[in-house]
Amino acid sequence: MLVTAAGLGCAAPHPSPSSERAVFRYDTVVGTQTILPAYGFSKQDRLVETAHRIRDMGSSTIKMALTARYCTADYHLPRDPSIHCLCDLAERQPSVKAVLDMRFSNYIFWAYAFSQYRGGDSQQSLASFQDGLSAGEASEVYREIHDLVAYLLKAYSGTGKTFYLGHWEGDWHLRWDYDRQRPLRKEAVDGMVRWLNVRQEAIDDAKRETPHHDVDVFGYTEVNLVQRGLHGQPCAVTEVLPNVDVDYVSYSAWDATNKPASAEALRQKLVAGLDFIEGHLRPRPDLPPGKRVWIGEFGYPAISYSEAEADRNTRWVLRTGLEWGCPFVLYWELYNNEVEPGGRQRGYWMIDDHGRKTQVYRTYAAFYREAGAFLRSFVSRNGRIPTRREFAAAALRFPSLRPG
Repeated sequence: MLVTAAGLGCAAPHPSPSSERAVFRYDTVVGTQTILPAYGFSKQDRLVETAHRIRDMGSSTIKMALTARYCTADYHLPRDPSIHCLCDLAERQPSVKAVLDMRFSNYIFWAYAFSQYRGGDSQQSLASFQDGLSAGEASEVYREIHDLVAYLLKAYSGTGKTFYLGHWEGDWHLRWDYDRQRPLRKEAVDGMVRWLNVRQEAIDDAKRETPHHDVDVFGYTEVNLVQRGLHGQPCAVTEVLPNVDVDYVSYSAWDATNKPASAEALRQKLVAGLDFIEGHLRPRPDLPPGKRVWIGEFGYPAISYSEAEADRNTRWVLRTGLEWGCPFVLYWELYNNEVEPGGRQRGYWMIDDHGRKTQVYRTYAAFYREAGAFLRSFVSRNGRIPTRREFAAAALRFPSLRPG
């Protein structure tokens, strides 16, 4: 997207409305998510409340869940018996629709077909292909994803929004027992390959068949046991990724970011993982230029890290992601989602269970202010938005991202 100097009115002392829109829609890479929030502070439901808090922080990106668990673990929204599929959820559920209508530019979803839901609140209940994916299951998944994409393209045509449809940690979809040492079953690998290809086919078909402009939808898969692959062990990167046509890959990067010894040690481990994933991607020359791997999860829970350590480590991860060229680097998460027996919060948060904003929150808010100021200045001077490389180079000099 280019913005001309004439359209921006560069001689004006203040940015024009068109330049403000361009600045807001710019992907500043740094983001967070709201999935399974364990508390709230207002009369609004947890989805709407957290979406407003993310927006108030300054972010134009949100990651959230679209699953049959919308009325239980995900957000405890009212159950609606007329909602039978993903398209129904996006179109008819008032809170979901309210967030989709909010002033966000990028939406990253855990999107799971209702047809695969087996009941319960575990991640295992959302999708299963341990014994392969039957023709009937594939058809149902295709229909739900296709209908959701067609709806998003029609409903948000002209808004500049981009939607990314993906899922939670794919290596655990291959290993529901969480046993890292157990050999992968061929049936599970084949089932995941077919599942991902069916989802991507549905996205591509809906985009081709549905008239739309200034809106887009992409697919992604998420991987998490990447360091195993780097050490010669089979994982989703090695066994699944070379056989699927996904647009993007999300790296749930706990295995590269936990307990870093130093900024350089973290950088080396994380870059090795990102490079490894990228090296197994199939080419997609039809996609926008730039890297196709992002950091979908990382974080530093209060149960294990001091607030100063969490903030320092977070800045290390953000800097690495920006330097490498990630489209997104997403902190887990705004409100904590894990509560121990007895009620103790594990502290995966930017805002704690008493409503206090942590230093990570303040770093993020400062980053968004600095990014906005840079983008407005850049557009005013150059009559266009910066390239990803230009933005990353500037962001690495922001005071909020001092290495520490």
